[in-house]
Amino acid sequence: MDKPRTIVHTEASVSLGGQGLRILAEALWMRDRGHRLVIIAPGHSRLLEEAQRVGLETSPSLFSRPTQVRDLCKLMRYLRRIGPDILNTHSSIDTWVGCLAGRLCGVPAIIRTRHIGAPVRSHLANRWLYGALCDHVFTTSSSISSALITGLGLAAHKVSTIPTGVQPPAALPARDEARLAFIREFDLPPNTRFIGCLAVLRQGKGHAILLDAFRQIQAKIPHYHLLIIGGGAYRHTLDTLIETWELQQRVHLTGHRPDPWFALRALDVNVLASTSREGMPQALLQAQFAGCPVVGSHCGGIAEVITHEKTGLLVPKGEAGPLGEALLRLIADQDYATRLSCNARQHVQAYHTMDVMGHKILAVYRQLLPKH
Repeated sequence: MDKPRTIVHTEASVSLGGQGLRILAEALWMRDRGHRLVIIAPGHSRLLEEAQRVGLETSPSLFSRPTQVRDLCKLMRYLRRIGPDILNTHSSIDTWVGCLAGRLCGVPAIIRTRHIGAPVRSHLANRWLYGALCDHVFTTSSSISSALITGLGLAAHKVSTIPTGVQPPAALPARDEARLAFIREFDLPPNTRFIGCLAVLRQGKGHAILLDAFRQIQAKIPHYHLLIIGGGAYRHTLDTLIETWELQQRVHLTGHRPDPWFALRALDVNVLASTSREGMPQALLQAQFAGCPVVGSHCGGIAEVITHEKTGLLVPKGEAGPLGEALLRLIADQDYATRLSCNARQHVQAYHTMDVMGHKILAVYRQLLPKH
């Protein structure tokens, strides 16, 4: 049994994408095992709102560039008051503020989690941040870890790849029920089937590539429709593309859905066609656990989730043609698609659950705090 710890997470982002959802899930998992968790984020952020809703301890902070000095002073006062064992930062601004505050306040273990695959420039400030201000770095994929070790000269023992874990529901929704719900919602024919993408709506997730691929193959699969599931600022661009390509009758933007499992169970294929900055894609892991065949682009951590032709299909990023061909292949050969999805679910159960992720994190805590 691990000694109860006080663990503080900081996050500057105001949205609630995969990064925020991981923070929330990790905090709840740790709380269930007797640790004290605190989430510090902007007062108007979705993460702080969700953390409060589920009963986590929270503290608001602006975490903006103009307020960094004020944020630093406020955070130092807070850390001195509660005396955390571990401070875990997640985004750029809160990492600079948090790591400096943690070091000045003598927090025993300071961890920086790097969620995305965007390159970190190798200059003096970043080498100081990752090398001296942080005690350890978590990443969500091996590709991110390798880039940090190579690019910043970090010692390999200072970086831990801890992929995001999924927390499945007690029971998965029935496929027919989920499919029928979307058929009714969009007033579609009863034989409609769905290809889908579950992801926050931003350019790097490759929605435009998926729309182009679907446009090219739609005539060959007349009873298939495309569901784009998620919210975000990129929706206006997608609306414009859908209208330009005259896909209004075949493509449906559902907005954010609080229950990803229900949406995933409605799909025959789930797609993530990311073109940049992809870490460990939680939606693909959830789709694989839900028994949904997956197609992903060869981008960042996607290739660590999908083993080509074993747990899904990989296609070159940014290319609509190969993506369309992969979709047609899975639709045409249902036995093959089922075999891939069965392999994928076994892989997620073995390597990508919240329990697997949580115990890996606890093992690092023990190394960093051997006498605490």
